[in-house]
Amino acid sequence: MDLEDEGKYKKSLHYIKTAQNKAKSLNNLDLNSLIQLHQCRANLALGNHYLAEFYCQSALKHLEKTPNNFIDIKWGYRLLALSYQGVTNYQSALIVSEKALSLTKPYEINDTAYNNISSLLLKMGKINSAKEYAIKALDIRIERNIPQKIAQSHLILAKIYLQSSDYTQAKISATLAIEQLQDNYNANTLSRAYLIFGCVLNAQGYYDEGIEYLLLALKQLDLNSNSDLNIEIYQALSQVYLKYENVNKALNYIAIAIDKSEKSQNQQALSASYLIQSQIHEFIGNFEPALSSRKKYEEIINKIHSIDHQEAYAALQLRKSLIEKEEQQLNNLKVVHQKQLEINIEKKYRLLFQIIIVLLSITIYFILRSRKRLNTLAHKDVLTNANNRHSIFEIINKKLANFHDQTTLVMLDIDNFKQLNDLHGHPNGDLGLKHLYSILEEAMPPPHQIGRIGGEEFLILLSNETKNACFEMIESARSNLEKSSFNTLDGKKLSITASFSWVYLEREMKDVEQIYFILDEGLYQAKQNGKNCIVDALVDPII
Repeated sequence: MDLEDEGKYKKSLHYIKTAQNKAKSLNNLDLNSLIQLHQCRANLALGNHYLAEFYCQSALKHLEKTPNNFIDIKWGYRLLALSYQGVTNYQSALIVSEKALSLTKPYEINDTAYNNISSLLLKMGKINSAKEYAIKALDIRIERNIPQKIAQSHLILAKIYLQSSDYTQAKISATLAIEQLQDNYNANTLSRAYLIFGCVLNAQGYYDEGIEYLLLALKQLDLNSNSDLNIEIYQALSQVYLKYENVNKALNYIAIAIDKSEKSQNQQALSASYLIQSQIHEFIGNFEPALSSRKKYEEIINKIHSIDHQEAYAALQLRKSLIEKEEQQLNNLKVVHQKQLEINIEKKYRLLFQIIIVLLSITIYFILRSRKRLNTLAHKDVLTNANNRHSIFEIINKKLANFHDQTTLVMLDIDNFKQLNDLHGHPNGDLGLKHLYSILEEAMPPPHQIGRIGGEEFLILLSNETKNACFEMIESARSNLEKSSFNTLDGKKLSITASFSWVYLEREMKDVEQIYFILDEGLYQAKQNGKNCIVDALVDPII
């Protein structure tokens, strides 16, 4: 997972395959499914969409039969939707996306899912349905008042209106997106807003104004970058100058798009750029260069199709091999399952006895200490001695009521905590919570306030610290937790990690519930990023 976070997906695949061989020897189907999902994710990043589809389907085949496991099956459906989308199977991608949406809990926020479904429907040409989902996402985001996400929803609506030739509404939506980004600057999103606004103007025939906005879009980005957005802007500039019959500039801009496409190895963008170059040469009657560019376009398209066919064949061979192995594995599993059942029964009785002893000890301890701890219980979490939920929210409300600079809120929870409890017992899980609190207290000593708000989740208030100092304290806590361990009741050493979401309040915000939603979204993104990481919920992209 660390290699995936660093973008080293090829190297990551090597270790994933090693882990898969180990999981097979353990006959742990849940673990094998988790590894297959990581294989799907890595292959998606490498553009191997058919292989990604195979691994996602293999994992989901098991997860759908065994719903009571530690893996969030929605993750599998979302990855499978991206796999289908990569091979332009939009109908299947839509079905799987809606399946993932149906599995969300009542307390989960679905604006991102609605946005993704809207984009799929737009690619399928289902304009009215795309608009319906985009408006659903926008309504949620307006209620939550997160400018960055509101802008993204307006941009999708602008694309929908542009594709349906409703240029007035497209211009309104693009303008609203730009307004949202004025005080909440994000270079990529603002650049895309200018790009769409420029495309609307060009579609209306206002070429001069359209060019100005396309150049504004380019200005927001690093000109040395070879990003897809950079390439798209240069392509758009080339096309509008062709409409403007300024052939020299059209050729200059498409040459830049070709160069950047080659450097980024983006074959789809490169083929589109050569096609535009061919159209420009054809427009001015340079038929030989036009034919040359057209041949390059067709060569790249054929290469893309060839790679797709190779990937599809490789996935087919893997599927055939898997079916053959499954028959043998099923026979082996029957024998192993019987032995494992006997071992599990013995372990359960042993663990039950240990839990009873521990619970009796804890009960006696609390009875003896109850009178002395009545006052503490009103404000402190009994297990960790952190502030309890009521107390930490009361402290934060008082702080925000008298807001001043250098105020930071941090939310975190333990990664895979349910798995820890299931494998080692709740008493050892409690020891993990105490261990986490000791690490947090060391990294963020008083006057900073630490609160446990439920289960494995903590909320922290940092006061009178610069933004850099706050990040260093959070990183220190995360790193020290990762490197340290604690002893279980039966003498084993265990290590845990945690995911962090934080906001540095540079302006007055008194609505604790709004901040809590922002932090919760950042924490969800930290989990999606691979866990054991830190997300700035107001700055980092939330997908």
